[in-house]
Amino acid sequence: MGAVVDVSGPNLVLLRTHPLLISNDRTNPLVAGEETEHLSALLRSAGAEVTVAWQAAGHELTESDITTAREWLTKPSRLAR
Repeated sequence: MGAVVDVSGPNLVLLRTHPLLISNDRTNPLVAGEETEHLSALLRSAGAEVTVAWQAAGHELTESDITTAREWLTKPSRLAR
């Protein structure tokens, strides 16, 4: 679930109404932690609600990613939307 910034730029206005979860490892060999930080800052500056979760997983999708996503999706404030 590593996040990469598209050099053409996402349509950030559309993301303002959607909460976002980004999950990555700071040592991911394919998607650097700095890219995740850059993307989350870009999205937040456009008004998006962003949660960043750091995992110890390299570039692999792990049970920790699944657990984090499940907890994030079932958070009571998220279900009320």
